[in-house]
Amino acid sequence: MVQSGNKLVNTVLKEFLEKIQIITGINLINSLTHTSQREQGRQLESIFIFFALENNHEQEFIIDIEIDLEARTAILYHIALPLNMRQKGMGTRIVVEIEKTLLKLGLNYISLPAEHHSTGFWLKSGYWFKHNSEDQFYQTNAHRENLRVAYELEKVLNAFIEDNSVLC
Repeated sequence: MVQSGNKLVNTVLKEFLEKIQIITGINLINSLTHTSQREQGRQLESIFIFFALENNHEQEFIIDIEIDLEARTAILYHIALPLNMRQKGMGTRIVVEIEKTLLKLGLNYISLPAEHHSTGFWLKSGYWFKHNSEDQFYQTNAHRENLRVAYELEKVLNAFIEDNSVLC
């Protein structure tokens, strides 16, 4: 793990990793990559967690987030759970922990690209379409399987996120 010069960021990310390990039951201590860089006058923190249960993309655990501390925003590029961890509430609990972590860092906005098959999950988690045309397209095609379309979703974070035990 590459250390950021920001002690708050390091402390909050350590707590986040510990909570994700409790939720998943996976030892992720050597699975975290954290880089910190200045880019065009902005402080960016990149967090990438990867763990593979097998040599199979359906058995990968991934969280990939970019945090812009100055703009107080984040982009959740990717989140994936192994097949045996899906449909058990873990994804919801992990998303809540991501949101709590971002709030602790002073962020108030998150966006993400969502594939068609996962859009329903994100809508139930309080995210909404960034563009009206995407909302209309999804509503028309929500029933279709294997549709290779991605949407841009977003959420304004607030301090009223409930304890994740309530959401499970």
